[in-house]
Amino acid sequence: MEEKQTKEEAPAEVGEVNEEEEVNEEEEEEVHHQRLEETSASLAAALEAVEQKINQDHTDNHSLLEEKTTVNILDDIGSMFDDLADQLDAMLD
Repeated sequence: MEEKQTKEEAPAEVGEVNEEEEVNEEEEEEVHHQRLEETSASLAAALEAVEQKINQDHTDNHSLLEEKTTVNILDDIGSMFDDLADQLDAMLD
């Protein structure tokens, strides 16, 4: 009779484990989502800072060298965006 009770209890325990796994997966997904939002916010702030720098450079007397520097900065930021996007995709996979 004890064996029968053990077999009947087993499905309940399995169900509890599945619920815990689902909760853990949901928590992990929420953490990933939060990280994406934080990264997005920091990237937006970096982009805004660069745009302000560009606007400031345009109001000042600028030379060809300054324009090239601005373009290089934008290229670097674009590369950073691409790298971060690749890293985030890898994290979510």
